[in-house]
Amino acid sequence: MKLLLAGLLMGVLCSGAWAQQSMGSESARMAAAEKLFYTPAYRKLIIRTLYETFETLPPDKNKAAVEALNDPSVVNAMRRVLLRSMAGTYSVGELEFLQRTFAAPEMDTFMARENAFRDTLMREFTAAVLSDPALLRYVPIFTSE
Repeated sequence: MKLLLAGLLMGVLCSGAWAQQSMGSESARMAAAEKLFYTPAYRKLIIRTLYETFETLPPDKNKAAVEALNDPSVVNAMRRVLLRSMAGTYSVGELEFLQRTFAAPEMDTFMARENAFRDTLMREFTAAVLSDPALLRYVPIFTSE
């Protein structure tokens, strides 16, 4: 899913359109960021990414981070940080593009298949490493380091 978001963002940046449009006012960017934030598919992505990030923490810190999400003030603070970061980085046009993309009906099925994609990718990586063990040094997910 991170690949999807990265691909969408790279598409926006590489298209050259971003250079031709103004960033828009701060309030317009915040409004566009908030609209994107409340798009269900985008929310699912953000929540999933958050929990995946927590899983990289040591067990005690992971537990504390997950428990902190029960506090509405923590969730609200995280939402504000995310909105400010999005509005400070992307133009209104870019945020609106992402919102339209994540609001598309196809996005629900796309995201539902993301686990299957990850499983397929892991099988393919495993097969590649089994057929060429020299790849181990290039695919860090298979090492204990």
